[in-house]
Amino acid sequence: VGHYMVVAFCSLAVDHYAIKLMTAPALTGLLASYNILAAVIRRAGFFLELGLLAATQFTLALVGLSVFAGIQGDRDAATDLALFAVSGSCVGVTLWLFNAAAVVNLKLERLPTLAIARNFGLEVDGEKWIFVGSLQAADAGIKMYNVRIDRRTIMKVGYYTVAVCGAMVPRLLL
Repeated sequence: VGHYMVVAFCSLAVDHYAIKLMTAPALTGLLASYNILAAVIRRAGFFLELGLLAATQFTLALVGLSVFAGIQGDRDAATDLALFAVSGSCVGVTLWLFNAAAVVNLKLERLPTLAIARNFGLEVDGEKWIFVGSLQAADAGIKMYNVRIDRRTIMKVGYYTVAVCGAMVPRLLL
């Protein structure tokens, strides 16, 4: 729950900055605010990294245990069903947490586009382009092992997990 609260705080902070960006009459002070936002999100990402890793490893271990227990067949159907339900709910909660982190990163990726869309009264605005370049160069986001968490990454990890589990189940049956 605590890790989700950190992700929710980051999401609200990005929303607040987007509102501030869209309502600001000029660029004054926006870059300093963004640097603070990027630092907060980077720090939150460092805090979340170990928790996300632990949640992922626990979920994979639980899924592996439930597959192994289902193959052994020594227990009754109710115990196997309960084990599969618990492991399924752990997978769901882990995916939910990763999706929330991906949404924060998606919001951060869209901030430069919002800044480009703003018109501060000048036809050619060099300061705006420098500001947008600074937003893009900051590379803020929630990362795990320096890999930005986004939905594409979540799908790749899920695909590889299913592939490995699919390769291991026939070996366990032999």
